Amino acid sequence: MLWQQIERTVGNEWFRNEAARRLRQLDAMDGLEGLQQVVSAFQERAGRLPSGWDDLRRAGFLRGVPVDPAGAPYRLQSGIVGLDPKSPLFPLPTEPIRLR
Repeated sequence: MLWQQIERTVGNEWFRNEAARRLRQLDAMDGLEGLQQVVSAFQERAGRLPSGWDDLRRAGFLRGVPVDPAGAPYRLQSGIVGLDPKSPLFPLPTEPIRLR
């Protein structure tokens, strides 16, 4: 909610842009979580990890290669879903921001 408020109300363009980026990062984190659940479901059904997005597509779990909110393809490596290092959203925050 804080990032949404900053994006809507702060006059400083840098802060507005940073708030928008942080909101997209939060969306990307939700996407990662959902895609990781898809990988787990595939593993449960197939008895193995998917070798790539095509395995998930052929099994009917996805329609294509999923992309993050900035439009960069998510990565799938050794059963772990992550952001592409070339994504403008990379790196994602690792710790929640704590306000004092």
